[in-house]
Amino acid sequence: MNTGKALLGVMAGIAAGAVLVCSSVRKGSNTRKIFSKKGDDLASALNDKVDEKFNELMNSITVR
Repeated sequence: MNTGKALLGVMAGIAAGAVLVCSSVRKGSNTRKIFSKKGDDLASALNDKVDEKFNELMNSITVR
């Protein structure tokens, strides 16, 4: 394993640990609400981006 992959693995482990520590100090119901909200925000942003790319594609097809 090269140094870059090892460093990336260590950083990923630290990040995962930080997420677990931060989320474990709240009640489970609060954590689920926070994750649900973040998931909804992410889904909305992804949906907006897909719509934008679809419109770009449709415009490029109809322009020609």
